[in-house]
Amino acid sequence: MKNIKISLLILLSTLLMFSCKEDPISDAFPDERIAFLSGIFVSNTGNGTLSYFDNLTNQVSQSIFQTINNGNTLNAGLNPPVLTDTHLWISNQNENRIILANPDFMTEVRSFETEFAARSLITRDDSIAYITQRDPANLTNDFLTKIDSSGVVYATFATKVHENTPLVVSSSSTLYLPTGTEDGVDSILTLINITADTIIADSIMPAPNPVEAVQQSGNTIWVLCAGRVGITGNPINGALVLLVSRRIDVVISLPPGAKNLVISDDSQYLFYSLAGKIYRQLTDNSIRETAAFIDRDYAFLKIDPTTGDLYGGDAGDGMSNGTIYQHSAETGEEIASFECSVEPNGIVFK
Repeated sequence: MKNIKISLLILLSTLLMFSCKEDPISDAFPDERIAFLSGIFVSNTGNGTLSYFDNLTNQVSQSIFQTINNGNTLNAGLNPPVLTDTHLWISNQNENRIILANPDFMTEVRSFETEFAARSLITRDDSIAYITQRDPANLTNDFLTKIDSSGVVYATFATKVHENTPLVVSSSSTLYLPTGTEDGVDSILTLINITADTIIADSIMPAPNPVEAVQQSGNTIWVLCAGRVGITGNPINGALVLLVSRRIDVVISLPPGAKNLVISDDSQYLFYSLAGKIYRQLTDNSIRETAAFIDRDYAFLKIDPTTGDLYGGDAGDGMSNGTIYQHSAETGEEIASFECSVEPNGIVFK
């Protein structure tokens, strides 16, 4: 009987030891218990935070970068982040700094300083990016910098003055840099060969202020020219311009002030904002479609590459939290929405 009692005690102790053992994965990675596996990152430029909508739980988390990195701040002026396989690139137009974060756990991998404030950014692969910058001491000095993920500069290209506009790279490794400025009259689209690191040419658009560009397929690019709304002179119409192998193929005249150009995941539709409404344009129709698709004003638009749905960011009054809305790209119907933080200006799907 004594031997039986001793055996039972050993068995119970063993079971208790295994039942109380902590999760070995959590022990090994104590700082990586919050995972961001499938969802939407939202950049909030008003207060320099990142929000996250989790597709698996339908829950929203605010200030995720600051929370996970012990209060490390991003600050107001945050640009929309860019996602690669291994990094989330985070830049700020009010700071000379770029942060690389682990996209699965939002832990900071590294950060480095740039010569001037980072504005728009596009990645070539996991390790190389192109950023636009402006010298604050000389507002006529804009340039594009080729930089790697550790901050090493490989090339610098002097460009015309432009706003903080997104960049597009075609399949032929041509980078398209829209050089529109608020209410300006220039019609320049700068083209850069990022294989040879040389400026190809300045392409003259048929309307002023090229501000957005999207790739339809291969070397087929749509450029949105905003025109001039008339703040500093008479209004001038804008245009949707189709470039095929860098040659103008189609021009669709638009009233001045269009912005936020995106293209559907099947390349069938273009979407853009104009006068507080969203318009949809068939890419195979050279005549402007004038019926508003969504009667709502958004600070930005984005297409979900997985579902094909159209997302819009409502920045509200710029002081309180904004809202992200999801719409069907086929009907315009609102599907869902979630609250983010102050002045959302971009989203990244993961």
